[in-house]
Amino acid sequence: MTEIRADWASKDFYQVLGVGKQASQTDIKKAYRKLARENHPDSNPGDSKKHEKFKAVAEAYDVLGDAEKRTKYDEYRSQVASGPFPGGFGGFRPPGGFDIHYCRGLGYWATRFLLGGGTDAMVTMQGDTFVPVPFRDLIDAKTGRFRVRHVDVESEAYQMLAAYMIRLTRADFEDPEQVSALAHAGALDETTLVKRFGDLVTPGRRSL
Repeated sequence: MTEIRADWASKDFYQVLGVGKQASQTDIKKAYRKLARENHPDSNPGDSKKHEKFKAVAEAYDVLGDAEKRTKYDEYRSQVASGPFPGGFGGFRPPGGFDIHYCRGLGYWATRFLLGGGTDAMVTMQGDTFVPVPFRDLIDAKTGRFRVRHVDVESEAYQMLAAYMIRLTRADFEDPEQVSALAHAGALDETTLVKRFGDLVTPGRRSL
């Protein structure tokens, strides 16, 4: 059974091999062999860029060169591209089993926590265990502000969450139809939407 990898969301294997999505298996094999020869470490000693390219090409062919893996890859990439709201906010995908289980557990224990007099804490589920994290443990004693939470943006968990996260991008505000859809979804007029959120997605940031 083919295992779907979360990092497929951020890796365009067709682009790596320089072929189109409709390329035949024969064309994919030809492209792989050509790039493998050009970037093979034995032919390019000491060239780290060529070595990394060779690895990327091999990874791409491992997936696209296998018909079953390629099908799973294409299906997964299609789902990620559509996001929870395909076409931006044009549709809806029901939550999965994990979402339901997580939210139900968090809601139940958060309610128990509050009814029991709990307060001043961030509620979390760690595994299957409810863990309230006191705000005081989140505050930097020197600055009096919440500590910055660093994450590994190269991790599979981050890539998966980022792929399914709904976020505003610069492109959203450059597309009149998307602005109209976003304004409608947020019960705002288009001018108010752009005024309130447009400046938050600056040219130097890919998304909000």
